Amino acid sequence: MKQQKLVQNLVETNYLDGKPIRRIISGDKTWFIASDIVDALADDVKFTAQRIWSDLTTAMGKRRFADLLLKMPLDGEVHEVVDHVGAFRLVQAIPTKKAEKLKRAIAEITFERALDEINPERAINRAVDAFRRQGRTDQWIDARLRSIRVRRVFTDEMQQRGTTTTEYGILTDVIYGETFGKTCQEYKAYKNLPAKRHELRDHMSETELILTMLAEQSATEIAKKRDTQGLEQNIGACRSGGAIAANARRSLEEQLGTSVVSQQNFLAPELHGQ
Repeated sequence: MKQQKLVQNLVETNYLDGKPIRRIISGDKTWFIASDIVDALADDVKFTAQRIWSDLTTAMGKRRFADLLLKMPLDGEVHEVVDHVGAFRLVQAIPTKKAEKLKRAIAEITFERALDEINPERAINRAVDAFRRQGRTDQWIDARLRSIRVRRVFTDEMQQRGTTTTEYGILTDVIYGETFGKTCQEYKAYKNLPAKRHELRDHMSETELILTMLAEQSATEIAKKRDTQGLEQNIGACRSGGAIAANARRSLEEQLGTSVVSQQNFLAPELHGQ
């Protein structure tokens, strides 16, 4: 059961010529972030990302194009995502030289996902291998996987208590704001992360991950105790949970004599500045 929980909230990133294409594994579905696909297929001459979006809307019609996209929260933001069928339709509608390469990549990912359904541990092991290739320590990887499980429990509880998926970003900003004094976007800017391209928690230190888990776990337990209902009451629980984590952060910083809110990120050198 724990393995399945991890797989349900796993975010993986593939790259096409150095451009990140994130996919979210949620339940039994895999979703691709549409803007990542468009950005990966764009070039700097004929097919800019702006032109691709415009051409897609015109070719498919506004209503039909809008029906293709689903809004899904990720890392404090709401993204437009497509399933593998929608991803193929996007690629087919974008006549760039990179289209065939991405079609093959999507087909391979879809096949891998089918195997993951048979054995969910494969997805976890693949994520661990990917993190190791990026130079992460096993201790950090363990913290990251545990943070995925805690996040899932937190969002499940918030949903049961009347918060919609599109409001998760508000709660996440409350958690980060109380714990670290920064919203998600401010935190990304502090770590010099390209906007909307990377998940913040993949670039947190182990200590930052643990404090985030403490805040979300505390918020979950407080919401249960208070029997919160609706966005405003859940915001209150998140503020209280974040305050608990903030107190722990300040106590640790007092002992260390330095801030644990790190500017470190795990971007590959070639991705800095994108």
